[in-house]
Amino acid sequence: MRMPRALTLCVVVLFAGLPACGGGSSSTTRDASHPADVKRDSKPTHDASTGRPDAKETGTPDVVRHLPDATPDGAHDATADAAKDATVDAGSDARADGHVDAGRDAIVDAAVEAEAGPMYCNHPSPGFNPDAAGIKFFFNFDVSLLVGTDIGVAVGGFEPTAREDYCNPTPTEVPDAGTCTFATAPATTSQCSSTDMTNCAPEQTECEPDTNAGGAAIPGTYHCVTPRSMLNVGPFTVTGFTTGPQVFTYNASQQGGYMSTGGGTEPLADIAFDAGYAIAGDGSVPQGLGPFTGSFQMAPEFKITSPSLVTFPSGMSGFDIDTTQDFTFTWTGGPPVASFTFVVSTANAGGRGLTCNAPNTGSFTIPAATLQALNLSTTPLENALDIELTGTGTASGQGLTFTDIEIGQTFTVLLKKTK
Repeated sequence: MRMPRALTLCVVVLFAGLPACGGGSSSTTRDASHPADVKRDSKPTHDASTGRPDAKETGTPDVVRHLPDATPDGAHDATADAAKDATVDAGSDARADGHVDAGRDAIVDAAVEAEAGPMYCNHPSPGFNPDAAGIKFFFNFDVSLLVGTDIGVAVGGFEPTAREDYCNPTPTEVPDAGTCTFATAPATTSQCSSTDMTNCAPEQTECEPDTNAGGAAIPGTYHCVTPRSMLNVGPFTVTGFTTGPQVFTYNASQQGGYMSTGGGTEPLADIAFDAGYAIAGDGSVPQGLGPFTGSFQMAPEFKITSPSLVTFPSGMSGFDIDTTQDFTFTWTGGPPVASFTFVVSTANAGGRGLTCNAPNTGSFTIPAATLQALNLSTTPLENALDIELTGTGTASGQGLTFTDIEIGQTFTVLLKKTK
């Protein structure tokens, strides 16, 4: 299971001087199997039933729905301390009491009835040894352009390895390369519910869902969870930054997450693109972890080269979209993958979510007919384009049984329908 990317977006939002994710609440997108909110899933979870990225009841796209009418200058005045606070405030209550609350119980009981598809985590234990579970290490390093605000976020941590860490990734429907598809139904059936823990192992005493950025449960994602706490196994060092090595330390005030002196945020100038990074730590033998090392590669910097970003009256950036014409965008950089997916979403009444699979040729076109079928809003805050490019790293060491190192670049902008 992977750490929720919503943490990254929440940190970006707070760093930009914008309200915390969840409209001031402390819920955030995350894999609910994780006891601390410094972890992430593969991206801000898209609600497959709507095709929109975590649309709240208000219907605004998750990455932009909390953005006020502020100027970019005002946005950049926010301090790194505020961003640091976001790493815990953006999600700390999602498991405050370690149990699914009655409201979520009601949701899952109703949702299970209507779900279809393979069971979430249908292979829950390959490689897991409950008698020698060992330690899990995770590290998330993400560079984001969020409606014109560039920022890097790097967080990590350690916890006992659990059975659910070995769950197979949830299957997702990816369009054929060079094509786009509209939203489909949820891809999985929940593994458990508040009244049925039959599929859970004895140590998995909780049933929790993946949640969207507003804290709402996503149907089909309730899964068995092992209660566990973050571990303090001593600091580790990451080398490869342009400014030299950075030491990441346990932060009790941030749910036990590991951060550097930057409080989780990394200025863009400190990030070396198209470069290798190394991880090293001494571990803590009493905690069950010896010396460990790891590595990852940051891809060349992803940049949209055309069309040019437009600054809307709200002070945020995006693209003007003429739905009577094909929309083509071009780019440079990013990881050396054959293709990547991106999402166009709208909160407009009758709007539809769109997923596209773009061959990594430097250019992609969305046909005018597809744009018209989206039913985009003329209000930029109600539309978003979200591109996420991810890679992984490796780590090994005595007592380290599970690693989850994910490196990403995210590009999210608003869209304004002009015709």
